Amino acid sequence: MSVPLHNILNASSAVSFRVLDISRGLKQEERLFNSPALNNIIIFKQPSFAIDSGFNGGAGNNGSAPKVNYRRPIQTAIYVPKAHEEPELGGHAIFIGHPKYCDLMKNHCGINMADHEANGPDMAMLQLLEDVPSFDPFLLKSILNDKKISVNDLYLNVVKEEETEVRQVIEQRVRPIVERAYSGMPPAEAEARTQSFIDGIWDPDSTDSTAFIAAFRIEAAAIPEVFGAWKGVSYYQYQLQRLRPKIADLLGFLQSENAIPSDARRLMGPERESLAMFRKDIHQRLRNAYKNTQSILTQCDQAYDALIKEGNPLPFRDFLQTAVDKYWTLGACNCSLVLVTDVWSRFSQSGRTTRFEGEMLKNMFTGMRSALSAENVGNSIT
Repeated sequence: MSVPLHNILNASSAVSFRVLDISRGLKQEERLFNSPALNNIIIFKQPSFAIDSGFNGGAGNNGSAPKVNYRRPIQTAIYVPKAHEEPELGGHAIFIGHPKYCDLMKNHCGINMADHEANGPDMAMLQLLEDVPSFDPFLLKSILNDKKISVNDLYLNVVKEEETEVRQVIEQRVRPIVERAYSGMPPAEAEARTQSFIDGIWDPDSTDSTAFIAAFRIEAAAIPEVFGAWKGVSYYQYQLQRLRPKIADLLGFLQSENAIPSDARRLMGPERESLAMFRKDIHQRLRNAYKNTQSILTQCDQAYDALIKEGNPLPFRDFLQTAVDKYWTLGACNCSLVLVTDVWSRFSQSGRTTRFEGEMLKNMFTGMRSALSAENVGNSIT
């Protein structure tokens, strides 16, 4: 199972990074990659599942699921269109980490990955993009800042108001933890140390922040990744609040008569039964994906409350020690939820209430089912 091409082409920027559109309006020295071929690609995320016959709609497939980072619940792929100006005509999908990754990059992008001098920076940028669960501008900017990498602002497309809001949410979450840690100090010193720590959240080299995380028995080498995951979990919690109305709208549709084909009487019995089963399966998988996301966030909230309200640091320590896994699992669930609500938005046309014919329902359900097919996303894991 793989994501249909039209899902990728029409997905939101969280899961589909349209490098080609942004690069087109920039000078070569301002572009994300040195390679002209890489500046004409779309990089996309999909929840991990076995890759089979390729994209519906024309994109080629390149084999089985990647073995590198196989435990990650999200796959990152490069879509190389046959025609840069018309990516909908099809192309090739290259999954990063695929056993034939090097050969595919050479065949479809003309890049010799063994030539580190010429292509090292581009390969490093692709690796960085793989190392973030989604392309949400806030997360992408955060990891680039952590690595002290500057790119043209057009590639980030950060909404300042949203960035400020997310930062405030994360800082408000952190402040009570740090205040508790410095509670024995004189008030002025405690406030100064607290503010220094909060400022350090956005500085991976901050002495205060790294020392604090290390106190929870986190190895020094893992602190930057844990810190990034902590911010990422907080971001996905914020993001879920924004997705909830769309998810509720889609669940309501799937339970309504509008999800029954308008031409049901003209359909053969097996076709009607197939659509009904399709609809039921999507409804259950969507509920499970949301439930799985909420379950992880509840665990995080409980660990946080144990520290703040009860003064028990052990659950929060356990949370930090597993924060990276939770971050990636949330990223996979978020990816599925974004993809499925993108499909719904495309077909519903911002609140359509009329019924669909069977063929259109089948196309819609195919895109939704694909988005929810990953292991531990559409299945119940609680």
